[in-house]
Amino acid sequence: MTNKHERLTLEANAIFVSAQIQIRHKLNPEQVETYRNNYLNGIDMPPIEIALLGNRYWVVDGFHRLAAMKTINPAYPVDAILLKGMSQAKVRWRAASANMQHGLPLTRTEKQQAFKVFVGLKMNRKTSKRKPLRDCGPKDFMSRSGFTLSDH
Repeated sequence: MTNKHERLTLEANAIFVSAQIQIRHKLNPEQVETYRNNYLNGIDMPPIEIALLGNRYWVVDGFHRLAAMKTINPAYPVDAILLKGMSQAKVRWRAASANMQHGLPLTRTEKQQAFKVFVGLKMNRKTSKRKPLRDCGPKDFMSRSGFTLSDH
């Protein structure tokens, strides 16, 4: 079995952000500034997750952290975890999942985008010990992820 992750350091400007991967519609400037200050003050931050799709590295988890590093210096050394062997669709789901688990709360539209990715990967067709996911709709998806469809 091959290792699915590899730790590496890249310059911030070597990592790209794409709406094809991220479900967030925009950066939160206050969050970027908070992270920027953390980096400038030497506070440990978790590595970002990236994927190599084609010949470019794309941010999967760490959208705001990467933006903060780029404001300090486009060549800022980024501690990253490279996710290997994932399709673009699975990378998009990984990004959506990360956003649901931590970081800023998702907007209603972003939650809807996450659900579309979930269904697009046919994850609602897999089974679990609790009940078959093929019977799941948005309400089940959101309840399993701990979210409601209300706006933040």
